[in-house]
Amino acid sequence: MKKLGEILCIPAILLAGNCFSQQVIATAGSTATGAGIELSWTIGEPVTATGMGSDFYLTQGYQQGQPEIQMDNQVISLSEGWNVISARVIPEHKTMEEIFQQMITLGYLIKVMDEEGKTLEDWGVFGGWQNGIGNLSSTEGYNVKVKSPTSLSIEGSKYLFPFHIDLTTGWNMISWPTEAEQDGEDVFNALISEGKLIKVMNEAGNTLEDWGVFGGWTNNIGNLKPGEGYKVKVNGDCTLFIHESGTKSEIVLPAPLASAHFVPAFKGYGTEHMNIHVVNLTESGIKPGDEIGVFDGDICVGSVKIPNQFLSTISIPVSANDGLEGKNGFTPENTIEMKLYRNGSEYPVILQPLSENGTLFKKRSSLFAQVGLATGVDDLFNPEFTEINCYPNPFSEEVTVELKLANDSEVQLEVLNQLGQKVKIISTKQIMPGGLHKLTWNGRNENNSQVSPGIYHLRIEIDNSVIINKVVFSK
Repeated sequence: MKKLGEILCIPAILLAGNCFSQQVIATAGSTATGAGIELSWTIGEPVTATGMGSDFYLTQGYQQGQPEIQMDNQVISLSEGWNVISARVIPEHKTMEEIFQQMITLGYLIKVMDEEGKTLEDWGVFGGWQNGIGNLSSTEGYNVKVKSPTSLSIEGSKYLFPFHIDLTTGWNMISWPTEAEQDGEDVFNALISEGKLIKVMNEAGNTLEDWGVFGGWTNNIGNLKPGEGYKVKVNGDCTLFIHESGTKSEIVLPAPLASAHFVPAFKGYGTEHMNIHVVNLTESGIKPGDEIGVFDGDICVGSVKIPNQFLSTISIPVSANDGLEGKNGFTPENTIEMKLYRNGSEYPVILQPLSENGTLFKKRSSLFAQVGLATGVDDLFNPEFTEINCYPNPFSEEVTVELKLANDSEVQLEVLNQLGQKVKIISTKQIMPGGLHKLTWNGRNENNSQVSPGIYHLRIEIDNSVIINKVVFSK
């Protein structure tokens, strides 16, 4: 058997189904397989290719008719910012610069990037538009960033099915070559059964992945759609087989509710997402209508509004900084912070990780976590109820917690670390009279050992209300 790459007399365009000219290709019969194509031929002189479904049979002689080439025009809609796209047709002119030329001329295109990080982008005075990607590949997806909503039109011949895509260990960015939507979990079911699949992610950062004890394989992508590309992570080399038609999911996934208060720094979908899967919401004190923002310092990198049909889990995709337009996303290895907005006030949220990733941002990773938020925060910052100040912050020797109580109240103050674990009890529950009170923490734990520098949370319980203030120890 010959490898496809060794059949030197067969033009590559033949393998795409675009050329059927008579050629001498071998002096002996053989077979070969390629990207979704299987070739077989007998001992021959000049031969003619005959299309038979997904196969080509090459036989001796001139008597065979020319197969019909099916052409189509694909229009791909792009949102402002980053998109992940793929083609379901094979264009006559395949270089990336030719394909995107109209968008370049109109000034819409910012950058195209493939899975290896090669780009089509404007180098300006250093050379203008440079195509480091080369030709469009039928099996690949591409990251595309545009300045405003637009569309990309690609005319070419249709693919033959079944189609297969070879996946290498780690991350791949693949195409979706069919005209029809198909259920994502069905498409990847064989790889799931083989234990090869780790994660699938779409352009919005939604995933198909195993939530383990929190729900098993969970499909937050829904259907795979023509025009879109997908990021796929596998734990070993394998092959994904795609059929022209398949099952379409009847489950309608509700669109995530956008937060009006916490507005992410990026435009559109963002890129290189991390997924924060928050579980056990019913025990967290979070309510329908609450808004949650995820922050890298002062930069909001993702947000969501809790829907009225309250769920026990929610997934928040957060976007990385792309380095093109200021800081518009998280920086890997920075600390994840979360805030909650309710009734006109913001409150810090304690993040308790349940997976090994901890509380640091990592591109394309998943963090399963619980959030720590006590009930009763609604009225806590009412000036008639109490006032709370923490200073200095950051502190190196001692932080003062100043409480101004409107009435006699039962008060308790504890220090928690980033995981929500108790570090120090500053004040056990006790009745304090209305008025001004000052409590201090010297940066030591219950064993009187100095804690490590970093972020800590002061959990202040006043009667039946709880507020958590963040302080930074910078010793």
